[in-house]
Amino acid sequence: MSRFCLECGQQVTGEDVVCTNCGTKLPQVAVMPKQPLSKKKKVLYGIITAIAVLLIGFTVWGKAHFSQETTAKRFAEALSTKDAKQLQSLVVRENGKMIDKQEAKAMLKLAEAEGRSAVDSLSTVQQHGKWFGLFKIHKVEVIDQYAYFEGPLNGLTFTFNGVEIREESRKKGSVSYGPLSPGIYEVNATFEGKYGKGSSKSELYADNNSGKPSWIEVELPLGNAMFEVTNYSSEVMLDARIVINEEDIPVDEYGATEEIGPILFDGSQHAKLAVRYPWGEVTSSEMTIESEYQEIEATILSQDEMNSVVDTLTQFGEEYIKAKSKRDTSSFTTTTKSFNALYLENILDPLIDNNAFVTGKFDQLDVDEDSVYLLDDSEPGITIQAEFTYMEDSHSLLDTPSISESVYTYDVNLIYDESANRWFIQNATSTRSNIAATKTIPGSGAIHQPSSDAVHKEKDRLIKEELQSFFEYYVSRSVDAINTRDFSYVEHLMTDDGPRKKEAKDYIVYLESKGITEQFIAVTVDKVEAAGTNTWKVTSTDEFIIYNPDGSKNRKYTTVVIVKKVDGDWLVHELVSTVEI
Repeated sequence: MSRFCLECGQQVTGEDVVCTNCGTKLPQVAVMPKQPLSKKKKVLYGIITAIAVLLIGFTVWGKAHFSQETTAKRFAEALSTKDAKQLQSLVVRENGKMIDKQEAKAMLKLAEAEGRSAVDSLSTVQQHGKWFGLFKIHKVEVIDQYAYFEGPLNGLTFTFNGVEIREESRKKGSVSYGPLSPGIYEVNATFEGKYGKGSSKSELYADNNSGKPSWIEVELPLGNAMFEVTNYSSEVMLDARIVINEEDIPVDEYGATEEIGPILFDGSQHAKLAVRYPWGEVTSSEMTIESEYQEIEATILSQDEMNSVVDTLTQFGEEYIKAKSKRDTSSFTTTTKSFNALYLENILDPLIDNNAFVTGKFDQLDVDEDSVYLLDDSEPGITIQAEFTYMEDSHSLLDTPSISESVYTYDVNLIYDESANRWFIQNATSTRSNIAATKTIPGSGAIHQPSSDAVHKEKDRLIKEELQSFFEYYVSRSVDAINTRDFSYVEHLMTDDGPRKKEAKDYIVYLESKGITEQFIAVTVDKVEAAGTNTWKVTSTDEFIIYNPDGSKNRKYTTVVIVKKVDGDWLVHELVSTVEI
Protein backbone atom coordinates (compact mmCIF):
# COMPACT_ATOMS: atom_id res chain seq x y z
CA MET A 1 0.00 0.00 0.00
CA SER A 2 1.33 3.47 -0.89
CA ARG A 3 2.42 5.79 1.90
CA PHE A 4 2.22 9.61 2.00
CA CYS A 5 3.74 12.27 4.24
CA LEU A 6 0.96 13.72 6.37
CA GLU A 7 2.70 17.09 6.50
CA CYS A 8 3.34 17.88 2.83
CA GLY A 9 1.57 14.99 1.04
CA GLN A 10 4.70 13.61 -0.65
CA GLN A 11 4.56 9.86 -1.49
CA VAL A 12 7.16 7.81 0.45
CA THR A 13 8.29 4.16 0.43
CA GLY A 14 7.71 1.65 3.15
CA GLU A 15 11.36 1.71 4.11
CA ASP A 16 11.57 5.53 4.63
CA VAL A 17 11.89 6.77 8.18
CA VAL A 18 11.54 10.53 7.35
CA CYS A 19 9.91 12.35 4.40
CA THR A 20 12.44 12.94 1.67
CA ASN A 21 10.58 16.16 0.70
CA CYS A 22 10.08 18.02 3.97
CA GLY A 23 12.05 15.90 6.51
CA THR A 24 9.08 15.17 8.71
CA LYS A 25 9.46 11.94 10.73
CA LEU A 26 7.22 9.23 9.38
CA PRO A 27 5.20 6.83 11.57
CA GLN A 28 6.50 3.27 11.47
CA VAL A 29 4.21 0.60 10.21
CA ALA A 30 4.39 -2.74 11.93
CA VAL A 31 4.74 -5.58 9.56
CA MET A 32 2.03 -8.04 10.27
CA PRO A 33 1.79 -11.39 8.82
CA LYS A 34 -0.41 -11.17 5.79
CA GLN A 35 -3.77 -12.69 6.20
CA PRO A 36 -6.30 -13.12 3.48
CA LEU A 37 -8.96 -10.32 3.55
CA SER A 38 -12.61 -10.82 3.32
CA LYS A 39 -14.53 -9.14 0.50
CA LYS A 40 -16.21 -6.77 2.95
CA LYS A 41 -12.89 -5.64 4.42
CA LYS A 42 -11.46 -5.12 0.99
CA VAL A 43 -14.31 -2.72 0.16
CA LEU A 44 -13.93 -0.90 3.47
CA TYR A 45 -10.20 -0.52 3.07
CA GLY A 46 -10.70 0.77 -0.45
CA ILE A 47 -13.09 3.46 0.74
CA ILE A 48 -10.71 4.52 3.52
CA THR A 49 -7.84 4.65 1.12
CA ALA A 50 -9.80 6.81 -1.32
CA ILE A 51 -10.79 9.23 1.44
CA ALA A 52 -7.23 9.46 2.63
CA VAL A 53 -6.04 10.19 -0.90
CA LEU A 54 -8.67 12.93 -1.27
CA LEU A 55 -7.79 14.49 2.06
CA ILE A 56 -4.12 14.47 1.27
CA GLY A 57 -4.73 15.94 -2.19
CA PHE A 58 -7.04 18.66 -0.83
CA THR A 59 -4.46 19.52 1.80
CA VAL A 60 -1.80 19.84 -0.84
CA TRP A 61 -4.09 22.03 -3.01
CA GLY A 62 -5.22 24.21 -0.14
CA LYS A 63 -1.74 24.93 1.05
CA ALA A 64 -0.58 25.73 -2.43
CA HIS A 65 -3.66 27.83 -3.33
CA PHE A 66 -3.62 30.06 -0.24
CA SER A 67 0.14 30.39 0.07
CA GLN A 68 1.92 33.78 -0.05
CA GLU A 69 3.60 33.00 -3.36
CA THR A 70 0.44 31.76 -5.05
CA THR A 71 -1.56 34.75 -3.79
CA ALA A 72 1.04 37.16 -5.14
CA LYS A 73 1.05 35.31 -8.46
CA ARG A 74 -2.74 35.32 -8.72
CA PHE A 75 -2.78 39.08 -7.87
CA ALA A 76 -0.30 39.78 -10.65
CA GLU A 77 -2.36 37.72 -13.11
CA ALA A 78 -5.55 39.56 -12.13
CA LEU A 79 -3.87 42.91 -12.78
CA SER A 80 -2.46 41.66 -16.05
CA THR A 81 -5.76 40.24 -17.32
CA LYS A 82 -7.81 43.10 -15.86
CA ASP A 83 -9.92 40.61 -13.96
CA ALA A 84 -11.84 42.79 -11.49
CA LYS A 85 -13.71 39.85 -10.02
CA GLN A 86 -10.50 37.94 -9.29
CA LEU A 87 -8.94 41.09 -7.89
CA GLN A 88 -11.91 41.64 -5.63
CA SER A 89 -11.44 38.13 -4.16
CA LEU A 90 -7.75 38.71 -3.40
CA VAL A 91 -7.58 42.28 -2.03
CA VAL A 92 -8.49 43.48 1.44
CA ARG A 93 -8.18 46.79 3.22
CA GLU A 94 -6.11 47.24 6.35
CA ASN A 95 -9.10 46.24 8.47
CA GLY A 96 -9.34 42.92 6.60
CA LYS A 97 -12.56 43.76 4.76
CA MET A 98 -12.81 42.83 1.11
CA ILE A 99 -12.89 45.60 -1.48
CA ASP A 100 -15.94 45.98 -3.68
CA LYS A 101 -16.22 45.77 -7.43
CA GLN A 102 -15.85 49.53 -7.98
CA GLU A 103 -12.64 49.63 -5.91
CA ALA A 104 -11.26 46.71 -7.93
CA LYS A 105 -11.97 48.63 -11.14
CA ALA A 106 -10.25 51.69 -9.69
CA MET A 107 -7.12 49.60 -8.93
CA LEU A 108 -7.05 48.23 -12.46
CA LYS A 109 -7.31 51.80 -13.82
CA LEU A 110 -4.38 52.89 -11.63
CA ALA A 111 -2.25 49.94 -12.81
CA GLU A 112 -3.09 50.76 -16.42
CA ALA A 113 -2.33 54.49 -16.06
CA GLU A 114 0.71 54.37 -13.78
CA GLY A 115 1.98 50.80 -14.17
CA ARG A 116 1.80 47.78 -11.87
CA SER A 117 4.54 49.19 -9.67
CA ALA A 118 2.17 51.99 -8.57
CA VAL A 119 -0.17 49.32 -7.16
CA ASP A 120 2.61 47.13 -5.77
CA SER A 121 4.00 50.08 -3.77
CA LEU A 122 0.66 50.38 -2.02
CA SER A 123 0.10 46.67 -1.26
CA THR A 124 1.66 43.68 0.53
CA VAL A 125 0.74 39.96 0.80
CA GLN A 126 -0.23 39.24 4.38
CA GLN A 127 -1.76 36.31 6.26
CA HIS A 128 -5.40 36.90 6.99
CA GLY A 129 -6.72 33.96 9.08
CA LYS A 130 -7.10 30.25 8.23
CA TRP A 131 -9.46 28.36 6.06
CA PHE A 132 -11.63 26.21 8.35
CA GLY A 133 -8.72 26.33 10.77
CA LEU A 134 -6.67 24.16 8.41
CA PHE A 135 -4.81 26.41 6.00
CA LYS A 136 -3.16 29.81 6.40
CA ILE A 137 -4.95 32.20 4.07
CA HIS A 138 -2.93 34.99 2.43
CA LYS A 139 -4.48 38.15 0.98
CA VAL A 140 -3.18 41.28 -0.76
CA GLU A 141 -3.52 44.01 1.85
CA VAL A 142 -3.60 47.60 0.49
CA ILE A 143 -2.90 50.90 2.21
CA ASP A 144 -6.15 52.60 3.09
CA GLN A 145 -6.85 55.70 0.99
CA TYR A 146 -9.01 58.70 1.89
CA ALA A 147 -10.60 61.44 -0.18
CA TYR A 148 -10.89 65.00 1.16
CA PHE A 149 -12.88 68.09 0.20
CA GLU A 150 -12.90 71.55 1.75
CA GLY A 151 -15.53 74.13 0.84
CA PRO A 152 -19.28 74.71 0.92
CA LEU A 153 -20.96 71.39 1.75
CA ASN A 154 -24.69 72.00 2.08
CA GLY A 155 -26.43 70.27 -0.80
CA LEU A 156 -23.20 68.72 -2.10
CA THR A 157 -22.83 64.92 -2.45
CA PHE A 158 -20.11 62.71 -3.94
CA THR A 159 -20.04 59.29 -5.61
CA PHE A 160 -16.89 57.31 -6.37
CA ASN A 161 -17.23 55.23 -9.53
CA GLY A 162 -20.96 55.65 -9.12
CA VAL A 163 -21.06 54.44 -5.51
CA GLU A 164 -21.63 56.50 -2.38
CA ILE A 165 -18.79 56.00 0.10
CA ARG A 166 -19.22 56.47 3.81
CA GLU A 167 -17.94 59.65 5.36
CA GLU A 168 -14.85 59.13 7.45
CA SER A 169 -15.26 62.55 9.12
CA ARG A 170 -17.14 65.81 8.66
CA LYS A 171 -16.39 69.24 10.07
CA LYS A 172 -17.63 72.72 9.26
CA GLY A 173 -16.51 73.33 5.71
CA SER A 174 -14.73 69.99 5.17
CA VAL A 175 -15.46 66.27 4.71
CA SER A 176 -13.36 63.14 4.15
CA TYR A 177 -14.39 59.77 2.71
CA GLY A 178 -12.88 56.33 3.16
CA PRO A 179 -11.27 54.00 3.55
CA LEU A 180 -10.88 53.24 -0.15
CA SER A 181 -8.55 50.92 -1.97
CA PRO A 182 -5.82 52.55 -4.04
CA GLY A 183 -6.98 53.42 -7.51
CA ILE A 184 -8.20 56.05 -9.92
CA TYR A 185 -11.82 56.94 -9.22
CA GLU A 186 -14.29 58.90 -11.26
CA VAL A 187 -15.78 61.27 -8.71
CA ASN A 188 -19.14 62.78 -9.47
CA ALA A 189 -19.91 65.89 -7.37
CA THR A 190 -23.59 66.77 -7.36
CA PHE A 191 -24.97 70.01 -5.94
CA GLU A 192 -28.67 70.56 -5.35
CA GLY A 193 -29.69 73.36 -3.03
CA LYS A 194 -31.69 76.56 -2.67
CA TYR A 195 -29.31 78.43 -4.94
CA GLY A 196 -28.74 76.15 -7.89
CA LYS A 197 -28.34 72.65 -9.21
CA GLY A 198 -25.40 71.10 -11.05
CA SER A 199 -22.79 68.39 -11.18
CA SER A 200 -19.21 67.84 -12.28
CA LYS A 201 -16.90 64.89 -12.83
CA SER A 202 -13.24 64.58 -12.00
CA GLU A 203 -10.59 61.90 -11.51
CA LEU A 204 -9.29 61.18 -8.06
CA TYR A 205 -5.84 59.57 -7.79
CA ALA A 206 -5.97 57.63 -4.52
CA ASP A 207 -2.32 56.52 -4.48
CA ASN A 208 -0.90 58.04 -1.34
CA ASN A 209 1.38 55.84 0.78
CA SER A 210 1.86 58.46 3.51
CA GLY A 211 -1.63 58.32 4.95
CA LYS A 212 -2.54 61.80 3.71
CA PRO A 213 -5.94 62.13 2.04
CA SER A 214 -6.25 62.87 -1.67
CA TRP A 215 -7.91 66.14 -2.64
CA ILE A 216 -11.21 65.92 -4.50
CA GLU A 217 -11.15 68.31 -7.42
CA VAL A 218 -14.65 69.80 -7.85
CA GLU A 219 -15.21 71.62 -11.12
CA LEU A 220 -18.38 73.27 -9.84
CA PRO A 221 -18.17 77.09 -9.40
CA LEU A 222 -19.58 76.84 -5.91
CA GLY A 223 -19.21 79.13 -2.93
CA ASN A 224 -20.83 81.38 -0.36
CA ALA A 225 -21.68 84.92 -1.46
CA MET A 226 -21.92 88.22 0.37
CA PHE A 227 -23.72 91.24 -1.12
CA GLU A 228 -23.00 94.93 -0.52
CA VAL A 229 -25.25 97.80 -1.60
CA THR A 230 -22.83 100.39 -3.02
CA ASN A 231 -25.16 103.39 -2.67
CA TYR A 232 -26.73 102.38 0.65
CA SER A 233 -28.25 105.12 2.80
CA SER A 234 -29.63 104.23 6.20
CA GLU A 235 -31.33 107.65 6.32
CA VAL A 236 -33.41 107.30 3.16
CA MET A 237 -33.66 103.54 2.64
CA LEU A 238 -36.34 102.50 5.08
CA ASP A 239 -35.83 98.83 4.25
CA ALA A 240 -33.49 96.96 1.91
CA ARG A 241 -33.20 93.27 1.06
CA ILE A 242 -31.59 91.02 -1.51
CA VAL A 243 -34.05 88.71 -3.25
CA ILE A 244 -32.83 85.34 -4.61
CA ASN A 245 -35.33 82.75 -5.81
CA GLU A 246 -38.11 84.65 -4.00
CA GLU A 247 -36.17 84.49 -0.72
CA ASP A 248 -35.63 87.80 1.11
CA ILE A 249 -32.15 88.28 2.58
CA PRO A 250 -31.91 91.36 4.85
CA VAL A 251 -29.26 94.05 4.57
CA ASP A 252 -27.62 95.34 7.75
CA GLU A 253 -27.05 98.96 8.79
CA TYR A 254 -23.94 99.11 6.61
CA GLY A 255 -25.69 97.87 3.48
CA ALA A 256 -24.24 94.34 3.55
CA THR A 257 -25.67 90.84 3.92
CA GLU A 258 -24.31 87.86 5.78
CA GLU A 259 -22.71 85.06 3.74
CA ILE A 260 -25.33 83.22 1.71
CA GLY A 261 -24.89 79.82 0.18
CA PRO A 262 -23.73 77.59 -1.14
CA ILE A 263 -24.48 79.33 -4.44
CA LEU A 264 -23.65 78.02 -7.89
CA PHE A 265 -21.63 80.66 -9.78
CA ASP A 266 -22.39 79.28 -13.21
CA GLY A 267 -24.65 82.09 -14.40
CA SER A 268 -27.84 80.27 -13.45
CA GLN A 269 -28.45 82.24 -10.24
CA HIS A 270 -29.67 85.82 -10.13
CA ALA A 271 -30.31 88.40 -7.45
CA LYS A 272 -32.19 91.67 -7.26
CA LEU A 273 -32.39 94.40 -4.64
CA ALA A 274 -35.71 95.62 -3.25
CA VAL A 275 -35.66 98.93 -1.36
CA ARG A 276 -38.46 100.82 0.34
CA TYR A 277 -38.10 104.61 0.13
CA PRO A 278 -40.42 107.38 1.36
CA TRP A 279 -41.70 107.55 -2.24
CA GLY A 280 -42.38 103.80 -2.47
CA GLU A 281 -40.70 100.45 -3.04
CA VAL A 282 -38.27 100.09 -5.93
CA THR A 283 -36.80 96.81 -7.19
CA SER A 284 -33.53 96.74 -9.13
CA SER A 285 -33.14 94.69 -12.27
CA GLU A 286 -31.72 91.18 -11.85
CA MET A 287 -27.98 90.67 -11.74
CA THR A 288 -26.11 87.41 -12.33
CA ILE A 289 -24.37 86.05 -9.23
CA GLU A 290 -20.79 85.39 -10.32
CA SER A 291 -18.50 85.58 -7.29
CA GLU A 292 -18.27 85.41 -3.54
CA TYR A 293 -18.35 89.22 -3.21
CA GLN A 294 -21.08 90.97 -5.15
CA GLU A 295 -21.63 94.71 -5.32
CA ILE A 296 -25.17 95.73 -6.19
CA GLU A 297 -26.47 99.24 -6.78
CA ALA A 298 -29.92 100.18 -5.59
CA THR A 299 -32.29 101.56 -8.18
CA ILE A 300 -33.56 104.81 -6.69
CA LEU A 301 -36.65 105.56 -8.72
CA SER A 302 -39.26 103.34 -10.28
CA GLN A 303 -40.28 104.28 -13.80
CA ASP A 304 -43.49 105.85 -12.50
CA GLU A 305 -41.54 107.91 -9.98
CA MET A 306 -38.99 108.88 -12.63
CA ASN A 307 -41.88 110.15 -14.75
CA SER A 308 -43.05 112.24 -11.78
CA VAL A 309 -39.57 113.76 -11.43
CA VAL A 310 -39.40 114.53 -15.15
CA ASP A 311 -42.85 116.15 -14.99
CA THR A 312 -41.65 118.33 -12.11
CA LEU A 313 -38.54 119.35 -14.04
CA THR A 314 -40.62 120.16 -17.12
CA GLN A 315 -43.00 122.33 -15.13
CA PHE A 316 -40.06 123.97 -13.40
CA GLY A 317 -38.49 124.78 -16.77
CA GLU A 318 -41.62 126.71 -17.75
CA GLU A 319 -41.86 128.47 -14.40
CA TYR A 320 -38.17 129.43 -14.51
CA ILE A 321 -38.51 131.64 -17.60
CA LYS A 322 -41.88 132.98 -16.47
CA ALA A 323 -40.43 134.08 -13.12
CA LYS A 324 -37.58 135.79 -14.98
CA SER A 325 -39.94 137.75 -17.19
CA LYS A 326 -42.12 138.78 -14.24
CA ARG A 327 -39.08 139.51 -12.06
CA ASP A 328 -40.67 137.79 -9.05
CA THR A 329 -40.98 134.23 -7.68
CA SER A 330 -44.77 134.04 -7.54
CA SER A 331 -44.84 131.80 -10.65
CA PHE A 332 -43.09 128.92 -8.90
CA THR A 333 -45.17 125.92 -7.74
CA THR A 334 -42.40 123.30 -8.00
CA THR A 335 -39.79 124.85 -5.71
CA THR A 336 -39.04 125.18 -2.02
CA LYS A 337 -38.84 128.48 -0.14
CA SER A 338 -35.08 128.15 0.08
CA PHE A 339 -34.86 127.80 -3.70
CA ASN A 340 -37.04 130.89 -4.20
CA ALA A 341 -34.76 132.90 -1.92
CA LEU A 342 -31.70 131.80 -3.90
CA TYR A 343 -33.43 132.53 -7.21
CA LEU A 344 -34.34 136.02 -6.07
CA GLU A 345 -30.81 136.72 -4.87
CA ASN A 346 -28.89 135.24 -7.80
CA ILE A 347 -31.22 135.75 -10.78
CA LEU A 348 -33.82 138.42 -10.16
CA ASP A 349 -31.92 140.97 -8.08
CA PRO A 350 -29.17 141.36 -10.71
CA LEU A 351 -31.86 141.92 -13.37
CA ILE A 352 -33.54 144.57 -11.27
CA ASP A 353 -30.24 146.22 -10.34
CA ASN A 354 -29.29 146.44 -14.02
CA ASN A 355 -32.71 147.66 -15.16
CA ALA A 356 -32.97 144.51 -17.30
CA PHE A 357 -36.04 142.61 -18.43
CA VAL A 358 -36.29 139.09 -19.90
CA THR A 359 -38.48 137.95 -22.75
CA GLY A 360 -38.32 134.30 -23.78
CA LYS A 361 -39.77 130.82 -24.08
CA PHE A 362 -38.94 127.35 -22.76
CA ASP A 363 -37.73 125.32 -25.73
CA GLN A 364 -36.86 121.84 -24.38
CA LEU A 365 -35.71 119.76 -21.42
CA ASP A 366 -33.04 117.04 -21.64
CA VAL A 367 -32.74 114.63 -18.71
CA ASP A 368 -30.13 111.98 -17.93
CA GLU A 369 -32.23 109.40 -16.09
CA ASP A 370 -29.07 107.39 -15.33
CA SER A 371 -27.51 110.24 -13.33
CA VAL A 372 -29.83 109.87 -10.32
CA TYR A 373 -28.27 109.46 -6.90
CA LEU A 374 -29.39 110.07 -3.34
CA LEU A 375 -28.73 113.30 -1.51
CA ASP A 376 -26.12 113.03 1.23
CA ASP A 377 -28.18 114.71 3.92
CA SER A 378 -30.99 113.24 5.96
CA GLU A 379 -33.76 114.67 3.80
CA PRO A 380 -35.34 112.18 1.41
CA GLY A 381 -34.16 113.47 -1.92
CA ILE A 382 -32.22 112.92 -5.11
CA THR A 383 -29.90 114.67 -7.53
CA ILE A 384 -30.41 114.40 -11.27
CA GLN A 385 -28.68 116.07 -14.20
CA ALA A 386 -30.93 118.12 -16.45
CA GLU A 387 -30.39 120.60 -19.28
CA PHE A 388 -32.85 123.42 -19.98
CA THR A 389 -32.87 125.13 -23.38
CA TYR A 390 -34.51 128.55 -23.79
CA MET A 391 -34.96 131.14 -26.50
CA GLU A 392 -34.59 134.41 -24.58
CA ASP A 393 -33.23 137.93 -24.45
CA SER A 394 -32.28 140.23 -21.60
CA HIS A 395 -33.13 143.80 -22.59
CA SER A 396 -34.01 147.21 -21.28
CA LEU A 397 -37.60 148.29 -20.92
CA LEU A 398 -37.59 150.35 -24.10
CA ASP A 399 -35.65 147.87 -26.29
CA THR A 400 -37.31 145.41 -28.64
CA PRO A 401 -36.23 141.89 -27.53
CA SER A 402 -34.21 139.76 -29.94
CA ILE A 403 -34.35 136.21 -28.57
CA SER A 404 -31.58 133.62 -29.06
CA GLU A 405 -30.75 130.21 -27.61
CA SER A 406 -29.56 129.87 -24.02
CA VAL A 407 -28.67 126.48 -22.50
CA TYR A 408 -28.43 125.86 -18.75
CA THR A 409 -27.09 122.54 -17.42
CA TYR A 410 -27.81 121.85 -13.77
CA ASP A 411 -27.36 119.22 -11.11
CA VAL A 412 -30.87 119.53 -9.75
CA ASN A 413 -31.59 118.59 -6.13
CA LEU A 414 -35.16 117.49 -5.48
CA ILE A 415 -36.65 116.59 -2.13
CA TYR A 416 -39.71 114.43 -1.59
CA ASP A 417 -42.54 115.87 0.47
CA GLU A 418 -44.31 112.88 2.01
CA SER A 419 -47.29 114.94 3.17
CA ALA A 420 -47.86 116.33 -0.33
CA ASN A 421 -46.73 113.10 -1.99
CA ARG A 422 -44.72 115.00 -4.59
CA TRP A 423 -41.26 116.29 -5.51
CA PHE A 424 -39.97 119.85 -5.02
CA ILE A 425 -36.80 121.43 -6.42
CA GLN A 426 -34.51 122.53 -3.60
CA ASN A 427 -31.45 123.64 -5.55
CA ALA A 428 -30.00 123.75 -9.04
CA THR A 429 -26.22 123.93 -9.32
CA SER A 430 -24.76 124.92 -12.67
CA THR A 431 -22.35 122.39 -14.17
CA ARG A 432 -20.22 122.28 -17.29
CA SER A 433 -20.51 118.53 -17.62
CA ASN A 434 -21.92 117.28 -20.88
CA ILE A 435 -25.26 115.65 -20.33
CA ALA A 436 -25.92 112.16 -21.70
CA ALA A 437 -29.62 112.68 -22.24
CA THR A 438 -31.90 109.67 -22.07
CA LYS A 439 -35.11 111.66 -22.50
CA THR A 440 -36.03 114.91 -24.26
CA ILE A 441 -39.26 116.79 -23.53
CA PRO A 442 -40.33 119.81 -25.60
CA GLY A 443 -41.29 123.05 -23.83
CA SER A 444 -44.60 124.78 -24.39
CA GLY A 445 -43.15 127.36 -26.75
CA ALA A 446 -45.24 130.07 -25.07
CA ILE A 447 -43.58 133.50 -25.02
CA HIS A 448 -43.14 134.99 -21.56
CA GLN A 449 -42.55 138.73 -21.39
CA PRO A 450 -42.49 141.40 -18.71
CA SER A 451 -45.91 141.76 -17.08
CA SER A 452 -47.81 145.03 -17.14
CA ASP A 453 -47.26 145.27 -13.41
CA ALA A 454 -43.50 144.80 -13.86
CA VAL A 455 -43.47 147.35 -16.65
CA HIS A 456 -45.47 149.77 -14.54
CA LYS A 457 -43.14 149.31 -11.57
CA GLU A 458 -40.13 149.83 -13.75
CA LYS A 459 -41.57 152.96 -15.31
CA ASP A 460 -42.35 154.30 -11.88
CA ARG A 461 -38.83 153.47 -10.78
CA LEU A 462 -37.33 155.17 -13.82
CA ILE A 463 -39.53 158.23 -13.34
CA LYS A 464 -38.60 158.40 -9.70
CA GLU A 465 -34.95 158.03 -10.60
CA GLU A 466 -35.23 160.84 -13.17
CA LEU A 467 -37.12 163.03 -10.74
CA GLN A 468 -34.51 162.45 -8.06
CA SER A 469 -31.84 163.80 -10.40
CA PHE A 470 -34.12 166.66 -11.51
CA PHE A 471 -34.99 167.68 -7.95
CA GLU A 472 -31.35 167.64 -6.85
CA TYR A 473 -30.63 170.05 -9.72
CA TYR A 474 -33.80 172.13 -9.24
CA VAL A 475 -33.43 172.67 -5.49
CA SER A 476 -29.72 173.37 -5.84
CA ARG A 477 -30.44 176.01 -8.59
CA SER A 478 -33.25 177.50 -6.47
CA VAL A 479 -30.78 178.07 -3.63
CA ASP A 480 -28.32 179.64 -6.08
CA ALA A 481 -31.11 182.00 -7.28
CA ILE A 482 -31.92 182.98 -3.68
CA ASN A 483 -28.32 183.63 -2.71
CA THR A 484 -27.48 185.62 -5.88
CA ARG A 485 -30.91 187.29 -6.01
CA ASP A 486 -30.98 186.18 -9.64
CA PHE A 487 -34.17 184.36 -10.69
CA SER A 488 -32.65 183.30 -14.00
CA TYR A 489 -30.83 180.46 -12.24
CA VAL A 490 -34.11 178.61 -11.81
CA GLU A 491 -36.59 180.28 -14.15
CA HIS A 492 -36.12 177.72 -16.98
CA LEU A 493 -37.03 174.83 -14.61
CA MET A 494 -40.65 175.96 -14.21
CA THR A 495 -43.67 175.95 -16.49
CA ASP A 496 -44.71 179.23 -17.97
CA ASP A 497 -48.38 178.69 -17.24
CA GLY A 498 -48.01 177.41 -13.69
CA PRO A 499 -48.25 179.34 -10.43
CA ARG A 500 -44.83 178.23 -9.22
CA LYS A 501 -42.83 180.62 -11.44
CA LYS A 502 -44.37 183.77 -9.97
CA GLU A 503 -44.27 182.36 -6.39
CA ALA A 504 -40.58 181.55 -6.66
CA LYS A 505 -39.75 184.98 -8.09
CA ASP A 506 -41.65 186.73 -5.34
CA TYR A 507 -40.04 184.48 -2.70
CA ILE A 508 -36.56 185.52 -3.80
CA VAL A 509 -37.50 189.18 -3.41
CA TYR A 510 -38.91 188.46 0.06
CA LEU A 511 -35.80 186.68 1.26
CA GLU A 512 -33.62 189.47 -0.08
CA SER A 513 -35.58 191.96 1.98
CA LYS A 514 -35.00 189.93 5.10
CA GLY A 515 -31.35 189.35 4.43
CA ILE A 516 -31.83 185.60 4.36
CA THR A 517 -29.63 183.16 2.45
CA GLU A 518 -29.60 179.37 2.30
CA GLN A 519 -27.23 176.41 1.97
CA PHE A 520 -28.55 173.29 0.18
CA ILE A 521 -27.87 170.06 2.07
CA ALA A 522 -29.98 167.28 0.43
CA VAL A 523 -33.21 166.39 -1.27
CA THR A 524 -34.87 162.98 -1.45
CA VAL A 525 -37.80 162.11 -3.66
CA ASP A 526 -40.04 160.01 -1.43
CA LYS A 527 -43.15 159.48 -3.49
CA VAL A 528 -44.28 159.93 -7.08
CA GLU A 529 -47.93 159.79 -8.07
CA ALA A 530 -49.46 160.21 -11.52
CA ALA A 531 -51.65 163.30 -11.59
CA GLY A 532 -52.72 163.44 -15.24
CA THR A 533 -51.19 163.37 -18.68
CA ASN A 534 -47.45 163.94 -18.31
CA THR A 535 -48.20 165.27 -14.83
CA TRP A 536 -47.02 163.89 -11.47
CA LYS A 537 -47.39 164.77 -7.84
CA VAL A 538 -44.02 164.53 -6.11
CA THR A 539 -43.38 164.37 -2.37
CA SER A 540 -39.81 165.07 -1.27
CA THR A 541 -37.80 165.73 1.83
CA ASP A 542 -35.64 168.86 1.57
CA GLU A 543 -32.85 169.85 3.98
CA PHE A 544 -31.17 173.30 4.21
CA ILE A 545 -29.15 175.55 6.47
CA ILE A 546 -30.98 178.91 6.78
CA TYR A 547 -28.84 182.01 7.43
CA ASN A 548 -30.40 185.26 8.76
CA PRO A 549 -28.97 188.33 10.50
CA ASP A 550 -29.45 186.66 13.86
CA GLY A 551 -27.65 183.44 13.01
CA SER A 552 -28.22 180.09 11.21
CA LYS A 553 -30.37 177.02 11.65
CA ASN A 554 -30.81 173.59 10.02
CA ARG A 555 -34.26 173.17 8.57
CA LYS A 556 -35.96 170.10 7.02
CA TYR A 557 -39.21 170.21 5.09
CA THR A 558 -41.66 167.83 3.48
CA THR A 559 -42.53 169.42 0.18
CA VAL A 560 -45.26 168.47 -2.27
CA VAL A 561 -45.13 169.85 -5.80
CA ILE A 562 -46.76 169.20 -9.14
CA VAL A 563 -44.32 168.57 -12.00
CA LYS A 564 -44.85 168.16 -15.71
CA LYS A 565 -42.83 166.71 -18.54
CA VAL A 566 -42.79 169.10 -21.48
CA ASP A 567 -40.93 168.13 -24.65
CA GLY A 568 -38.90 165.62 -22.66
CA ASP A 569 -37.94 168.10 -19.92
CA TRP A 570 -39.07 168.07 -16.32
CA LEU A 571 -40.60 171.34 -15.08
CA VAL A 572 -42.05 172.36 -11.72
CA HIS A 573 -45.61 173.54 -12.19
CA GLU A 574 -47.03 174.15 -8.72
CA LEU A 575 -46.01 174.13 -5.07
CA VAL A 576 -48.77 172.29 -3.20
CA SER A 577 -47.35 172.45 0.33
CA THR A 578 -44.25 172.87 2.42
CA VAL A 579 -44.25 171.63 6.01
CA GLU A 580 -41.28 171.84 8.34
CA ILE A 581 -40.43 168.56 10.08
